[in-house]
Amino acid sequence: MRRIAPARTFAGGLRNILAVPFHPRPLMTLTTQRRTATLQPGETLETFAARVLPELTVAQAIDQLKAWNLHIFLGRRPVGQIIGSDIVFIEPPSA
Repeated sequence: MRRIAPARTFAGGLRNILAVPFHPRPLMTLTTQRRTATLQPGETLETFAARVLPELTVAQAIDQLKAWNLHIFLGRRPVGQIIGSDIVFIEPPSA
């Protein structure tokens, strides 16, 4: 009959693990996040721009959205296509 070796433990066992002093992480302060929006079903870029930036003309709103969302508008084929799963920034980054 073969003997089974006992399970190995950390050097010194559980006692040394519990002896390590606990250092809590410093609290983090939350920063203000940029406002975002997503497309509604059947919405086009023009209707989306008019909905999220009503104070601007449609052309100005689209230009602003493109400037604030280069990660969407530069990497897509066809250019300017946004889809329902895109999270679009609807305000400029903070300074």
